[in-house]
Order: sequence, then C-alpha cells, then structure tokens
Amino acid sequence: MTQQRTRDRHALLVNAAADLLEAQGWSALTHRGLVAASGVPLASMTYYFDGVEDLVAQAAGELSRRHLDRARATVEALPRRRTSAARAAGTVVELLVGPDPSPQDLLGYYERYLRASRSPRLRELVTGWNADLLALVADALDRSGRPADRSQLRLLVAALDGLAAGTPSSD
Repeated sequence: MTQQRTRDRHALLVNAAADLLEAQGWSALTHRGLVAASGVPLASMTYYFDGVEDLVAQAAGELSRRHLDRARATVEALPRRRTSAARAAGTVVELLVGPDPSPQDLLGYYERYLRASRSPRLRELVTGWNADLLALVADALDRSGRPADRSQLRLLVAALDGLAAGTPSSD
C-alpha cells in the first residue's frame, strides 16, 4: 500500500470513528462498528490502531478538533458589543455543547469525562480540549462586553455543566 493511500485510509477511519462518536455515542465506537461505518476490513484495524483505546483516543482527538473549530467560528462571528446576560449565557452553552444539543449530545458530552477518568491518554486530550474551550468562552464573554476572570469562568462552566447534567432525563 502506498504511503498516501495509507494516510488516506487512516484519515477515513479516524473521521468515520469521530462520526460514530457524534452520531451514536462512545459505546458505538468498536472495531466492528468502525468496519461497518467505513467499509474497511476488520483485519486492517490492527494496522492503523494499537487497540481500542488508541482508536478511541484518535477519534476523540478528531471530535475535539471539530468541536473547537465550530466554537472558534462561533466566537469569531460574535460582534464586539455588550449583549444581555441571557444571550451571553446562551453563547457559552453553545460553545460547550453545540447549538440545540439533543439528550444524546449531552450524554456524549458527559461520557467523554467518564472515559477520560479511566484513560490517561484520553484524560490528557480532554484536559487540553477543556482548556481551549475555556479560552474561547473567555473570548466570547469579552466580545459580549461581559469579561470574566479565570475563577469566574471555571465557576460558570461548572454551573452550566451541572445544569445540563439533568437535561438528558428531562421531558
């Protein structure tokens, strides 16, 4: 297999794995699930991934990049003017969990923390993901005329995390 074809197939697999994470949640991300989603033979999985943990980490890395790209675009589109507290809070929620998150989206948001608590590699990735999101939240609040210091930001994000935690079980 040529190097370019190897890189292309690897990218296809990582993107398909990230799509599975987004659409069906973390439990859907298995070698067999990825084979079904990508059409790549099961025997190829060991060539591209050292195991399921490697697969999950690479997929989560791609999911993180996608999430942060969307969040950056949201922040860059914000005008620099004072907005209402409700609008600023809505922007923060959108940055954290996306626009109009479904219960499945919120479960995936929390499951990444559970998975990270069990995997040092994933923990490092999620820690960086969260740091980048916190910086974007700070920028969004500054643009909205509602600057916050680091401790206020962490408290705000923790409060929103707690509020959203009850959403999946809500009607």
